[in-house]
Amino acid sequence: MIKKNFIIIATTLAVLGVMQLSAQGNKEPEPKPVLKISEKLPLADGVIKADEYPVKLELNKMTVYLSRTEKGLYFAITAKTKGWIAIGFDAVKMHNARMFLGYVKGKDTFIREDKGSGRSHNKRDTALLKAYALAESADGVMIFEGELAASEFITKDQKALELITAFGNSDNFTGIHAARDSYAVPLN
Repeated sequence: MIKKNFIIIATTLAVLGVMQLSAQGNKEPEPKPVLKISEKLPLADGVIKADEYPVKLELNKMTVYLSRTEKGLYFAITAKTKGWIAIGFDAVKMHNARMFLGYVKGKDTFIREDKGSGRSHNKRDTALLKAYALAESADGVMIFEGELAASEFITKDQKALELITAFGNSDNFTGIHAARDSYAVPLN
């Protein structure tokens, strides 16, 4: 009797597993958002408006917004943190990424541009940010918006814009990550 019940249960589980795989197989994968050249200019003002950025990515407790024109690359990143927030380009790991970090302490904002080196990063001497805004909302969401020269990060035949994101819970540039992620956004 036990052997018969075991066979019935095993068969039922196998059928359910095939049905579940079949149902999952019918789902179409969501298309990756493509970062196309736009005429619209986002404003780095610390407020993300509806339709201000054509690309929106949800990456491990962070939201990244992107836009580009012929000359500009525009980003915004948000995360629920009272600490630092960062975005980097040109890599899907910290090594060699050109990173932009910021945090708010009291009424002061702190921004730094770094270059990834292995599993660390060092301050850059050159300034690539043309404009930026950094704000912390009352409910603890950090918003970092910036404008960069597109030619610094996108070449003529480049197929994707690689980026990394992270945030931490401390007000400094060296605190450990609370979350991090990476992504390669297709270009058109």
